[in-house]
Amino acid sequence: MTSPNGEVSAEQVKAELAGLRAGHPQGPVGSAGSVAGWTRPAPLAATGTLPGFPTGTLPGWLASFVQAVATATQTPPDLAGMLALSALATAAGGRVEVQPRAGWREPLNLFTAVALPPGNRKSAVFAEITRPLHDYERAAVATLAPAIAAAALAKKVAQERADKAQTAASKAPPDQAQRALAEAGALARDADAVQVPLPPRMLADDATPEALVSLLAGYGRIAILSPEGGVFDMMAGRYSRAGVGPPLDAYLKGHAGDPIRVDRKGREPEYAERPALTVGLAVQPDVLRALADQPGFRGRGLLARFLYAVPASTVGHRQVGAPPVPAAVRTNYHTQLQALCASLADLAEPALLEFDPAAERRLLAFEAAVEPRLGPAGDLGHLADWGAKLTGAAARLAGLLHLATHLRAGWARPVAAEQVAAAVQLAGYLTPHALAVFDAMGADPRTDDARWLLAWTTRTSTRQFTRRDAHQAARGRFRKPADLDPPLALLEEHGYLRRVDPEPAGPKGGRPPSPRFLVNPLHFTSQLSEPSQPHARQGSESSESCECAPTILTGHGAAEHLGSPPHVTSEPSELSEPQLPPGCEGSESSEGAPTLLTHRPARQDGQPPPSPYADGNDRHRTLAAAITVAAGGSPEDHADAERLVAEAPDLAALIDPGADDPTIPPWGDLAPLAWALLELDRRQAEGRLLSPDPGPDDPARWTR
Repeated sequence: MTSPNGEVSAEQVKAELAGLRAGHPQGPVGSAGSVAGWTRPAPLAATGTLPGFPTGTLPGWLASFVQAVATATQTPPDLAGMLALSALATAAGGRVEVQPRAGWREPLNLFTAVALPPGNRKSAVFAEITRPLHDYERAAVATLAPAIAAAALAKKVAQERADKAQTAASKAPPDQAQRALAEAGALARDADAVQVPLPPRMLADDATPEALVSLLAGYGRIAILSPEGGVFDMMAGRYSRAGVGPPLDAYLKGHAGDPIRVDRKGREPEYAERPALTVGLAVQPDVLRALADQPGFRGRGLLARFLYAVPASTVGHRQVGAPPVPAAVRTNYHTQLQALCASLADLAEPALLEFDPAAERRLLAFEAAVEPRLGPAGDLGHLADWGAKLTGAAARLAGLLHLATHLRAGWARPVAAEQVAAAVQLAGYLTPHALAVFDAMGADPRTDDARWLLAWTTRTSTRQFTRRDAHQAARGRFRKPADLDPPLALLEEHGYLRRVDPEPAGPKGGRPPSPRFLVNPLHFTSQLSEPSQPHARQGSESSESCECAPTILTGHGAAEHLGSPPHVTSEPSELSEPQLPPGCEGSESSEGAPTLLTHRPARQDGQPPPSPYADGNDRHRTLAAAITVAAGGSPEDHADAERLVAEAPDLAALIDPGADDPTIPPWGDLAPLAWALLELDRRQAEGRLLSPDPGPDDPARWTR
């Protein structure tokens, strides 16, 4: 853009500013901020709003109840839908396993977690979803209570007889000792043979890891369903000894179905051959964000076992007096879920569900589609631990949907392709939600560091920098300059930066120059989220962020209460309109471009309004309005803008080549134009403003 002697022609400046007016901003001529050749950068994570829960994947009786609960409680269907899946897993976990193909088995228990801010009626939804499970458990306890009592009494009597025989044998004379000892041994074996059934148990809540092992050893399966996040405190070892890592074995093995064997001094050994643990939680977003700080949670695979949902909060948009759940819908839900529990209760060994050939092919195709996404270049590369379990989760979901579709004998027939297709659809819903959760946790350190760099360039209005500059600005974050290479490479991949090859080292050697980067000027018009410190959000369509935080508009919810990570930001925020000088008004382009400021005097004769360049006064007022917008919109800003235009009238002359020029349209997007003028004003303040050279050789020549 500049000649070898550093000169810039008026034609070049005119082309730059004409491009601004035509909607193709290029920034100041020859500056690092020129947008020539730049395109809008790609977000650092997946864009778009998060999908809503696909209730259509559920069988009719369950889908209708989920929707009715969501309507009655005015909560997102995601909450009731995810809890409904947990309820199915509570009924089937430990009773049924699926075999998608030979040599591969999956139990049907699940770990689910839904994140919603306080005030979203999580407890009410939990009560609706889990009530038939509690009712079934109480009824089963009542049914078996007499038999349990009789067995307990028989064991007590047998034990007392054995104890008396043991006492008699210890006091028997030598000639009778052998006979007495044999009798005492027989009675002891009889006492041990009397088994007292445990009271039926399906549900638990506030159980320590040690108590959980006992529950799994005794029952083989258990479900922890809670509308609070205290379970994560238990996982972290709330009551464990200081200096001992979190006791995660019961949770990890309980999810996978791996055997648990515990031997403790002074206690009987405990053993669970095929433990099946289901966990269904509804927690506050802060709880999920804090999980990444728990030692071992990510490294040992606990977080990868959960299926996450982060729906939009409905608080502030709820219907007052919403209709309750219809009695018939609730009764049908209770009946069907309890029928599923009863149909599986008497299975002595876990039933094995096989996939029919079409279902097996469908799941295999899904597995083949997921695998490339787990590589370093895939969108799940930084979540490979979670993504590697996605196909297995889909197989579990297919088995649960199969049982919910064939309630009373589903365990005796193969899983069909229809249920696998529904499970794959659920997996498609769960994947972007998991990305949102792990992004809020800072799962990809490159992304978090890249956001810090973007925030630094925005905060300091940096248009170009070297790696050494960035390291100097963030010594506490990056130990050495080379640590910046991964986030810088990520920003290059996404179009935020453009690397300029450094000059080669001189013939005398020495330290090579630090790589230099240009910042995409289009990035400065986009909203950024602060790394590592996401802002709490409220509302499902748009919301106010805290002071100094940008407002981000979201759609379905985009996990805004998780801190609005960039991958769920749909559009940049709307700019608040400043107070404009008289004679200027706002308008919006047909394509929804940012607000345009034009001078449009009213006409009463039906003729087109005059050109905004009809006279120098109007032209200067319009330029001043543009600069006012970029500066912030205050009266002081407007006064400074008028001074700038008055003191540099040649700027206006450059922008207006003449109202009769057909090649340059009237005012286009003035936001980048105002930025260009402010940049020129900044150059003037630095003594670098382009000034006219009235030399005889070329009166149109401009020099620095």
